[in-house]
Amino acid sequence: MKPEQIKQAVEEQRAVIRWSHGNWENVARLLIFDTPEEAALEAERDTRGHCWSMADEVWSELATDFDRAYRAHKGLLVQR
Repeated sequence: MKPEQIKQAVEEQRAVIRWSHGNWENVARLLIFDTPEEAALEAERDTRGHCWSMADEVWSELATDFDRAYRAHKGLLVQR
């Protein structure tokens, strides 16, 4: 995906950052939806505390910043 496409998706509120657990850190990836409505629904997803395994937990947020969205797309957005 090209940076221009990511920027457009963020501006149109169609980009979502999905978090999950990785190797001793939380890692993010970028999801792009066809409509802002689909993105808004995904941005509400939070399965923390509702899974059999912590490894299955995911939580999402609407991407409002191009830099964070681009870093998530590249696999560089992490929380330690």
